[in-house]
Amino acid sequence: MARPALKEITPVVYKDHAVKVLHHMETAPHAECFPLHWHDRVELLLITQGSMEIQLGDELQVAAQGSLAIINVGQPHRGIAGDQGVQYQVLMFEPGTFQNSTPASQRFIAPILQNQTVFCHVTQNEEVLQTVRQILQLHEDPYTNPLQIMGLTYYLLGLFSRHCLGTARVTAQEDAQFKPVLEYMNAHFTEKISTKTLSHTFGYDEAYFCRRFKRTTGITVMKYIQILRLEYAQQLLKKKDRNISDIAVLCGFSDIYYFTRCFSKHFGIAPTEFRKAHRG
Repeated sequence: MARPALKEITPVVYKDHAVKVLHHMETAPHAECFPLHWHDRVELLLITQGSMEIQLGDELQVAAQGSLAIINVGQPHRGIAGDQGVQYQVLMFEPGTFQNSTPASQRFIAPILQNQTVFCHVTQNEEVLQTVRQILQLHEDPYTNPLQIMGLTYYLLGLFSRHCLGTARVTAQEDAQFKPVLEYMNAHFTEKISTKTLSHTFGYDEAYFCRRFKRTTGITVMKYIQILRLEYAQQLLKKKDRNISDIAVLCGFSDIYYFTRCFSKHFGIAPTEFRKAHRG
């Protein structure tokens, strides 16, 4: 079985802190900050200079200098630097680390893990920004007690619940029920596949299947398949000596010109140039 598409599988090492920080991240104008992926943690991007276009499912959000982008649990996302490039800092944590038996935890943190509570994509709330900056500053201090950062993270989640609530996504139970569909697609994406065949295979009405798939993943069925194929093509272009037409066919594209357009739009570079860049 193929690995779950787009899911980041490299574990994050938190060491003594319950929060991981990446300082001084920088990306040149219009370059990709990170490819489309998702994970089971909350990720915060503090934009310190420039701007970033963030694809969240089918939505495109712009995080400008001085704003905070919030990536929810299980939310597919991709970042592209703006016209002036972007400098940013990353703060990430697992909500489950902060869950305990208290009523407050059950009321406010458990729904985050279940995708019943989600937060807005971008905020400029000053109290939220000040708290994030304080966590970042403490994280750089070797004498900081990890409990200080944990306490501020609880405080930050409280601020999110007050100022940054968004629209709830699909529940974890519905995600689990739809998992076999995703696993099947992950294993068969190079084959001839359509919403009609998928819905028939799993016993769904086609229109309902398409609506539920987008609610579960944040993107459409065919967009999901296309991304799988393009990510696989990227791997083959790095490793194989086959010509690009053969690689397109291996990845499920019957039209080399359509493949080239899709690849260029998704990665910001043509397949031929991508191969040169990664073999130079």
